[in-house]
Amino acid sequence: MYRALYRDFRPERFEELIGQDHIVRILQSQLASGSTSHAYLFCGTRGTGKTTTARILAKALNCSSEGERPCCECDSCRAIRDGSFIDVVEIDAASNNGVENIRSLRDNVNYPPVVGKYKVFIIDEVHMLSTGAFNALLKTLEEPPSYVVFILATTEPQKIPATILSRCVRLDFRRVSEQMLVDNMKRICAARGVEAEESALGLIAVSADGSVRDSLSILEQCIFPGEVLRREDVAQILGTAGEEPLIRLTEAVRTGNASEALLLLDRMIASGVDVRLLMKQWLEHFRNLLLVKYVKDPGSMLSMSMENVQRVSSQAADVSTAFMDRAIRELTDTIVGTRWSSRPRVMLEICTVKLCASQESEEAFQLRYDGAQAGHPAPGSAGQTAAEPQKPVAEPPARQDSFEPPAAPAAPAPEVYDEPPVPVPPADYDDTYIPAPPGWEDEPPAVSVPEPPAATVPEPVGQTEPDDRIWQQVLDEAASESGLFTRFINQTHLTRVDGDVFFIRCGNERMGNLLDTRGRETAERLMSEKTGRPMRMAFDTGRGPVEAPAEKENGLPGQVKQLETFFGMPVEIE
Repeated sequence: MYRALYRDFRPERFEELIGQDHIVRILQSQLASGSTSHAYLFCGTRGTGKTTTARILAKALNCSSEGERPCCECDSCRAIRDGSFIDVVEIDAASNNGVENIRSLRDNVNYPPVVGKYKVFIIDEVHMLSTGAFNALLKTLEEPPSYVVFILATTEPQKIPATILSRCVRLDFRRVSEQMLVDNMKRICAARGVEAEESALGLIAVSADGSVRDSLSILEQCIFPGEVLRREDVAQILGTAGEEPLIRLTEAVRTGNASEALLLLDRMIASGVDVRLLMKQWLEHFRNLLLVKYVKDPGSMLSMSMENVQRVSSQAADVSTAFMDRAIRELTDTIVGTRWSSRPRVMLEICTVKLCASQESEEAFQLRYDGAQAGHPAPGSAGQTAAEPQKPVAEPPARQDSFEPPAAPAAPAPEVYDEPPVPVPPADYDDTYIPAPPGWEDEPPAVSVPEPPAATVPEPVGQTEPDDRIWQQVLDEAASESGLFTRFINQTHLTRVDGDVFFIRCGNERMGNLLDTRGRETAERLMSEKTGRPMRMAFDTGRGPVEAPAEKENGLPGQVKQLETFFGMPVEIE
């Protein structure tokens, strides 16, 4: 009868285990010194050898050989291998997790071994036991008879009560490296007479994710008698994208061609590629680009053919580090987000469009992160890109040699009368002269030409009372924004405005921290648009603002200066 590869090539000795040398060394040392424990807990992900190691340990404990144990030749070793040894009991806790099952096991413990030296109980998926079953196992697990050994295996040790953990010797099984998986599959292919490309085995190892059993299950699907196992065949069977489509997709994104990138995604998904697996492979492709760009000889670190290594190397020469960093971050966030999404394809397409739009130079990319660390996001941060530059706030008036009266406020323009006639402005004045209101001839104001501003940035206007209408307009505009910003900003209120700094107060400190990190740029942009000048946001905590505006010329805040003007005498604050 045909047996699966992972059963046919199951290790029979400690030396045949791969990737678990630390556990082999511990068990062999205890067997040699006769200091084996009465209870073991084997922890680790699926397919790393927990149950296999438990059977090898059971064979070693009951082996009748005087030399190396287990010998795999004596009657006990053969019976344990065939599953007919009466003194080795395997229990699946997933289906036998009740109190009555553990009571039956506890009664069985009282009987000595019939054939072997030890009675070994292997409880697989022990974390599935109920609370009552764990309580029933406690006393027996702590002080079993001298001829009993418990071996508990689990993939989720965090679900096991601490009272059980403290009674066992815990051994953690690690994920097997890709190179070890490839070497193991090479040995099996040679034994089966199958010719396979190393790049194909490397792709299987990547998909196995450190599990020996998964690697052999995938290998069994891909083997065709009389045919060479190639990487393209493995990619087609697994539903994964080859290297060439990923290279073209990356090139389309790098050049900002969103249309071509979306069409490539559609063709790959239509061919049967799983969306989530495609995202992981694309992320792995950017890792390959990074390795090729900075490692002189990356062939040993990449599980691909030399032809594909050359293709990746050619593309890596044109890809900047800033772009790779952004792509890796965006793809990682998208992969995490798709765990709870029913439409992973939409999220991948959005990620692709964002990458197409984010064409920044390495210098601008570094400047953005430096600004974020300093607490003031630089242009282009928080999803803003060079392809879509930030809308500038109201620019200050340019310096002019001739005097130009200031623009009229938002209030209705004054009526223009036919009489008296409007004086003709001097020749050096601009033609756009604003007529004076009625009654100007009674007390004609002295016309003085102000000095042009020394800099392009307008001077601060001083501290003023908050204009609730402007802030309400900001809140109304914020309602159209997406994400958490709308909820945070709607729970704030404007306390005061000081020059180009507006102070807001939040309901609690946590909300203020989140608004500071995720909504500062949006709030400053909206406030700048409403006031017509660049504005910065600060928080008013009641004990003093987190970020104070620049001091006035006399070194006192605006409020103190107003008090001095009102009382006509110096005011000192303690």
